[in-house]
Amino acid sequence: MRKLTILSLLLVLTVSLGVSWGESLKKRFEARKQEVFSESCDGCGVFMPAIDAILYTEIAGKYSEEEKPKKAIQAIDAAIESLPANPSPAKLIAIQGISQYLAEEIKTNPEHFWTRLEPLLKAWIETDKALNGRYFLRVGETLEALGGLYLHQERFDEAEKSYLEALTVYSHHSINEQEEKKQIPVLTKLAMVYFLKEEYLPAPSMARQSLAMQRRLNQPDDAFTLLSLSILFKIYSVSDRPELAVKPAQKILELRQIERFPEDLKELQSEIPFLAIKKWLEDYHRNRANSSSPS
Repeated sequence: MRKLTILSLLLVLTVSLGVSWGESLKKRFEARKQEVFSESCDGCGVFMPAIDAILYTEIAGKYSEEEKPKKAIQAIDAAIESLPANPSPAKLIAIQGISQYLAEEIKTNPEHFWTRLEPLLKAWIETDKALNGRYFLRVGETLEALGGLYLHQERFDEAEKSYLEALTVYSHHSINEQEEKKQIPVLTKLAMVYFLKEEYLPAPSMARQSLAMQRRLNQPDDAFTLLSLSILFKIYSVSDRPELAVKPAQKILELRQIERFPEDLKELQSEIPFLAIKKWLEDYHRNRANSSSPS
């Protein structure tokens, strides 16, 4: 766990926040910092007061529920502004800490915190590239997170760019199955982006690549299997080759009760129209039977 010295910052925080520190509050504060920050942060002292302020607003309990988001945003903005311009390990660790805090806040106050996440993720990517190289694995992971942010905001062109760059990074780490399978979610998300952009040539291509990689790596059927199949079904069921939608439809219905769905994709699972797919499949086979029977 990261152990951050707060004694030197105590006076700054006490004056800036205008409160006195009780022993129990200090303990809670230090405990929360150890939860959020998991690495050593030598050199972070220059801009740590603003980060400390973020965590303090969270646990101090001095603000009403209505005030907390505004106060937290003010502290986050101050922390971002205080980051040094030049890449450094200390800057990288601070960005990670602020991003982790934001990720938690987004769960309860998404409208307040989404916009703050984009500049942090971009700074994280650029700092990691400068310190560790453009193909450093975490660069790909952060690009994937940035793509997810853009997808959430329906900024599909930017999501596509981020996901493609993440895929390039991941392709440089395909030395074992554990690392290669990182490409599966990105391929599936790219298929979703192209589908939402109504680009119906690259969308099924990405979905098929995702499914093929899952089979080759012997990955169990999961959320990305179901999402890839759904994209293929939605495209082919209204195309001039509806027979291509049959196998995806059959497999989707087999996976209806799938349980391996990550939290951030469960909402998509609920949007897959299983009953409509079942009816389409029944109608397709009925029409085929009728067309092949003698008049």
